[in-house]
Amino acid sequence: MRKTLEDRKKEYRVIYELLEDRPRINVRNIASILDSDRHSASNRLKELFNHGYASKPQIRKRSYKNMKEYMYFVHHETPQDIFEKYCNHENVIYLAVMGGKPNFWMITREEIDIDAEVKGPRSDYGVSFAPDITWDDALERIHTRTKEFDPQSYEPQNTIQTRWNETVEWDEEDEKLYNAFRYDLRRKLTPVMKGNLISGEKIYKWFNRLHETCTVYTQFYPEGIDQYDPYLLAVDTEYQDFVIDLFSQFPTSSTFFTVEKKLFCFCNVKSTYLKRVTRPVNGIEDLEIPLIFKILKQKEYISNWGYSSIEYYYQKEEKL
Repeated sequence: MRKTLEDRKKEYRVIYELLEDRPRINVRNIASILDSDRHSASNRLKELFNHGYASKPQIRKRSYKNMKEYMYFVHHETPQDIFEKYCNHENVIYLAVMGGKPNFWMITREEIDIDAEVKGPRSDYGVSFAPDITWDDALERIHTRTKEFDPQSYEPQNTIQTRWNETVEWDEEDEKLYNAFRYDLRRKLTPVMKGNLISGEKIYKWFNRLHETCTVYTQFYPEGIDQYDPYLLAVDTEYQDFVIDLFSQFPTSSTFFTVEKKLFCFCNVKSTYLKRVTRPVNGIEDLEIPLIFKILKQKEYISNWGYSSIEYYYQKEEKL
């Protein structure tokens, strides 16, 4: 009997949770946990990725001195022109034109001379584990935690770390392996080893050190990524871990990082929670996420906030 979409979605969720703990888990083990055969489990895994319910397990460098990456947030009259100017720059990793202020975002391997509202080395990335709840439940959780928050008892947890004054062992082969596995940690090892002339001993050592050198994560989108819109939220706050906890309640995975002490959250949300597209807006109270920011600012938990929609982007891939 063919499984319904809802049944398959439940299995997608189970696989996502398995990948969070073991990104290279064997399909045979997935089949055992799903109480399924290997062929069906393999199909479900392919559907999970191909239909956009989850990203493939990925990695991003930590912020060590010898692995730094730099971010630039620019507001320009014609951001499309900057996009075209830097699209083929050898040091550029990521470019995005955005709707809002700022309207251009760039990530590079080396520092670039450009006027920007915010710029500098980024922190480590932090990626939330997507809770298995609805958007309405998530917003209710956020409001409850906001009401119950006590600034006097707040203790920083250092969820987002910077390592700019530390170095870590990282050579040319490490860099090749990073580029090979950056967007897909489940790639087969043999083609990567042969294509880069890297020994099995080296590659297993690289995997054993992965959590030291990189952030490892899988992102989840319970209704499929096409059902959400990408946004970049920016916040100034003295209660960074509290704000991170709030926006980790979204049922989609969010990515957090800091630049110049400003906290950023890259998230995929239902657009109706940030803007109305079917009826007029009478005030900020009609928009769930801006309302949360308004309350946080009124309570002085944040001093400034804003958001931009991602209109289009370029991401450099160097898969070998």
